[in-house]
Amino acid sequence: MMKRWKEKLRSQFARKRSRSLIGLDLGTTVIKAVEVTLDEDDQPVVTGVASRELKPGEDLSETLLALLADAGFAAKEVATAISGKSVVVRHLSTANMTDEELSQAMRFEADKFLPYESSEVLMDCERLQRQPQLGGEDDDGRTETIGVALAACRNTVVEELYRMLVAAGLTPIAIDAEVFALVNAYEFCNGELANTAPVETDGVEEGEGVDEQQIAAKAHTDSAYESYDTIEDEYEDEDELYDPYTGTGTIEPSTPPPLSGCAVAIADVGSTRTQISVLIGGETCFSRDIGVGGADMTQAIARRLSVETEEAEQVKRMPSEHADEVREALESVIDDLVGELSMSLDFVESHEGLSVGKILLTGGGASTPGLFEAIVQSTECEVALWSLFENIKVDEEAVDKEELEQFGATLAVAIGLAARVVAA
Repeated sequence: MMKRWKEKLRSQFARKRSRSLIGLDLGTTVIKAVEVTLDEDDQPVVTGVASRELKPGEDLSETLLALLADAGFAAKEVATAISGKSVVVRHLSTANMTDEELSQAMRFEADKFLPYESSEVLMDCERLQRQPQLGGEDDDGRTETIGVALAACRNTVVEELYRMLVAAGLTPIAIDAEVFALVNAYEFCNGELANTAPVETDGVEEGEGVDEQQIAAKAHTDSAYESYDTIEDEYEDEDELYDPYTGTGTIEPSTPPPLSGCAVAIADVGSTRTQISVLIGGETCFSRDIGVGGADMTQAIARRLSVETEEAEQVKRMPSEHADEVREALESVIDDLVGELSMSLDFVESHEGLSVGKILLTGGGASTPGLFEAIVQSTECEVALWSLFENIKVDEEAVDKEELEQFGATLAVAIGLAARVVAA
């Protein structure tokens, strides 16, 4: 039985897929879906968006069926993702070796941190182009180590998810890890990571629309960029110029900051947790789940105002006359979240020799009052709410723009999954 469903899933990758794909994000409290279709010119267009809350006592499969019935997607093929404790993702470094040797070595490494037998696990790994610790103080960029992304999940979890999707009338073509779906979303929505350059604030005085903390953040980012903007006159041979993936050569001034050591972080603030991913050169170099999310913030407001959870959620979104009380209620929760985020970025910068130039906030809790300001103040990085649909073509006849604006910030994972249609 186990062999049969795995073979079916592999066959979906092998055959030619249709021109439409549903990206399905099975959240803990809300299911989100995005349909992306290739137009006549093979350009991706968002042709459907749907969201449905998981009602108390309602089974996940029932909610999925109801979402599909309301959405009316044309596509039947779907890509979804696994997150939380069900999946283990690690970014490791190891000696350079062949792909076959790497697969065997990673199986051995996985046994060290997986809480179950390796025979019960579906596992995959991929070598990264960028060397570990590139640019670090003790790294001359000429080491023989390679970076590896490793993902593992129990067979039974994938099997159960596969069966549920098939029962809903869908054809699963991929079951991914959420962290990699976020990477796909960034590439799909923002293009190459060279778009992390800081906003222009030169000549802008305080009070002209640019927050004082953001000006300080720009100075912090600029200083990070400056360390990668040097080239000595003696290096005139093109072969001696800097290669951001091998670490050899000297840095050319025109090298885009993300490829020369300045990375972007994505903080996806979900209901029960916040997922942090750090990207550079189109690859992740760090990922982590923090056990603080929007539900914790809602509960803090409910306790402070002595109201039910549903009312507290509405107040969180629109504080109005309760603004001061909401900020007081959220202070300790936000401090915990921001503290963990700051420590994560410090770890990345010290262990990977990177400077994080920008933080993108997404997810249902991204707009929580006080969170944006707290992150800017703690990290001194530029911070922005991720405008997912800013550079994406949307079929306005099929997608309600007002609805999209209302919950569009929660769709990063779903978009990243649906973006797989581009490679079909």
